[in-house]
Amino acid sequence: MPAEIEKFDGFKKIDIAVTHAKVNIEIDGSQHNWQAKQALADLQRTYYSFKKGYFTLRIPNSLVHNYLDQTADMITEILNESRTKIISKYKYAKR
Repeated sequence: MPAEIEKFDGFKKIDIAVTHAKVNIEIDGSQHNWQAKQALADLQRTYYSFKKGYFTLRIPNSLVHNYLDQTADMITEILNESRTKIISKYKYAKR
């Protein structure tokens, strides 16, 4: 599935944007959990994307570093499921 790295959506840069599946992937360092100001900014960014119809998937960078294959497999499953739902919704709407 095609993806764009560091895509600007008019409000912020998204780490990985998968527009075909309407999924934004953010890889978060530990500061995203420990700094309240950062966590609030992340929540606002998630809301902005949600309003545009995108699901934001937040992945701790510890998963990428320690479980890359398993993380990639799970992300792939999520993207495929999201894309399937979008296609089904589109087909239903065309009827």
